[in-house]
Amino acid sequence: MKRSKNYYELSKGEYGGFNGCLYWEYGSDEGIVVEDFHSCDRFKVVMRQFSGIFVGTTVLSTRINVEYEEPPYGPAGFRTYCDKPLEFAVVYYADNKKRLVPMYGIEAVE
Repeated sequence: MKRSKNYYELSKGEYGGFNGCLYWEYGSDEGIVVEDFHSCDRFKVVMRQFSGIFVGTTVLSTRINVEYEEPPYGPAGFRTYCDKPLEFAVVYYADNKKRLVPMYGIEAVE
């Protein structure tokens, strides 16, 4: 797993809320204006064969969301949050070097 390096840029309004939002995809020269709702992946899967020692698991959120909220539900403006949790295996492949591997991508080797 590697971070996708995509991100959102929020701009503050005059009343303290975030009134503007741009989505920046990694490697892009131009941001995309977000109107109401947008989501992107936090990680990308890189397929590589390697062997290592499985030491445990961890759970990470794999998607970033941004949405515009109206006053009845909170202050007007954009808010960000993460969802879509996924379980990852922590695998050490060298001295003090580890990788996070989705649980569906590991197999036992004798």
